[in-house]
Amino acid sequence: MTSDPSETYPGLELAYDRAMASYQDIAQRHDAANHRIDGLLTLTSTVTLAAPLIVAATDADTDFRSPLLIVAASLFVVVLVTGVVARGFVGGVTLMAPTDLYRGWLDLSPTDFKLSGVYWAGQHFDETASVIWRKSWAAHIMTTVFVAESLVLLAWVGIEL
Repeated sequence: MTSDPSETYPGLELAYDRAMASYQDIAQRHDAANHRIDGLLTLTSTVTLAAPLIVAATDADTDFRSPLLIVAASLFVVVLVTGVVARGFVGGVTLMAPTDLYRGWLDLSPTDFKLSGVYWAGQHFDETASVIWRKSWAAHIMTTVFVAESLVLLAWVGIEL
């Protein structure tokens, strides 16, 4: 058996560099998922608040107790709750804690340090990718409910105008 780490693990340097870069990549994907949720919350809020204001401005006899408007408001609440839960409670980016490095990695050889780094970067990537997948599903649900809400609001606007 060889004692030269470059022969045992010829791709270790490249793998380590790529593993460390994966933290930035997954953090950007996580941020993009959060931005999508934020955008859906903003769009839904704007449409939900704008429709009744537009109708009220054009028609003095607006029925704000209409069952359609109540359904639309309920769908808005579903979008809002889904977005808040997905944004705040689904999870975040998993990173290597410096205290873990201090407690368990300082005595490692450079090769073992890099091997551990590659391993944990993969674990953290998988954990964060799972969080992003859940956020993505939440955004799909938000989009579907928003489309339903928009259709209900359009029906209400059509009746009111």
